[in-house]
Amino acid sequence: MRKILSPIVFACLAAFAAPALAQSVEAVNDQLALQFGDDGRMERAIIDFQQAVRDGDVETVAALVSYPITINIDGVDREFADAEAFAADYNDIMTPDIAEVVAGQDYGALFVNSQGAMFGQGEVWITAFCEDESCNSWEPKVVTIQHTANRKPRQ
Repeated sequence: MRKILSPIVFACLAAFAAPALAQSVEAVNDQLALQFGDDGRMERAIIDFQQAVRDGDVETVAALVSYPITINIDGVDREFADAEAFAADYNDIMTPDIAEVVAGQDYGALFVNSQGAMFGQGEVWITAFCEDESCNSWEPKVVTIQHTANRKPRQ
């Protein structure tokens, strides 16, 4: 089992993230380098993920997700154990709203911190996962897809 570089507190981060958005590609890359190193893996994963979503490339999107992943779909938490399960329910997971957020995200406006890179208002997060105990080897993966990130609470 891989461990995340830092504890995930995505709901809280999404609530406070909007004012801290980066304003340029350079600022995003500087923040990615500060948080994850300057080898470009996070940038490539973000760009590859966006392009795969734009293209409807189910296999590539599924390959960029960390498993198992739990996604709330229509009010029900569903766990996807692997890329095959994710791909089978791709249209339920990557709804037009989520795909629009990912595809339309301006790279230079990504919010980046030690938790990863956030698309939109927290609909999707990509972060780095250690592949070994010392975390000498890691890879970027999508860790959160949430359909309710941008919804306003009922009154």
